[in-house]
Amino acid sequence: MEAIDIAAARRRWEVGGYLILPGFYSQSEIDDVAGLSDDAWARLSDRIVVDDLVTNRRSLMREVGAEARRTHSFKINDLYLEYPAVRSLALGHRLGPVLQELLRDVPVLCNSLNFDRGSQ
Repeated sequence: MEAIDIAAARRRWEVGGYLILPGFYSQSEIDDVAGLSDDAWARLSDRIVVDDLVTNRRSLMREVGAEARRTHSFKINDLYLEYPAVRSLALGHRLGPVLQELLRDVPVLCNSLNFDRGSQ
């Protein structure tokens, strides 16, 4: 990954309120997190909350029936609470300093969403 021009990034952040970092994470890192999503579905955790994008129902992952798991799309909420690797990508040694520069304060992680397919 190329070094980030933090001054240019801050300008884009301040004007638009968001920043896109193409190629920031490697395909391997993305695949690893996708594997954790698969692991969560395999374990059917009783602590992970999901939003069914077909029915708009929020439930614990373990409450989702087999048919819905096969045919519906879901948002997985707060996977970072269960998997340190997700926390590391979201606020670890690479992204944390970038966010701190943009925010001009120490960033905190309060939510995460994981999608197998986008919601839009």
